[in-house]
Amino acid sequence: MKGVGPRLGSKMAKIGVRTIKDLICFFPRAYEDRRQLLRIRDLKEDMPAAIFVGTLVNIVERKVKGNLSLIEGLLRDQSGQIKLIWFNQPYLMKALKINQRLFIKGKIEWGHYHHAKQCQVLEYENISTEEQYKKHIGKIVPVYSLTEGLYQSQIRQLVSDAYKMNLHQQMK
Repeated sequence: MKGVGPRLGSKMAKIGVRTIKDLICFFPRAYEDRRQLLRIRDLKEDMPAAIFVGTLVNIVERKVKGNLSLIEGLLRDQSGQIKLIWFNQPYLMKALKINQRLFIKGKIEWGHYHHAKQCQVLEYENISTEEQYKKHIGKIVPVYSLTEGLYQSQIRQLVSDAYKMNLHQQMK
């Protein structure tokens, strides 16, 4: 299948997906409603999985405890701003860009160091284009059981491609 090389194939095998049929029969463990997003000012402490959208206005990497890295970003919408935190994902310094529009799913908590709300990011998506926005926002999306190195958006795309490919072949 297009987009699945040896590395991705071995990760998918860990979740029991080895064929197109396996992928089509790989059902979600849950669904997430992304039809209504929160504004940053409406985010409350102890929200385990808040979903919201904003523009990235700052990003820095900090080294903590040896080889661990901490990525801190500042996300802003019309209602306010919030600090974003990613743990041990240094590659994000190349992936994330200032003024990029992001969808964020994360745990809201009180940042004792900065004395403000902050978000420990669980999942993010670049939604800078209208196509990206429509792909990830404004609908109910499947949530899959995954292993390390696999991402929800990646599996959603592969499942979608598998359905399209299977439907196309059945119509021949």
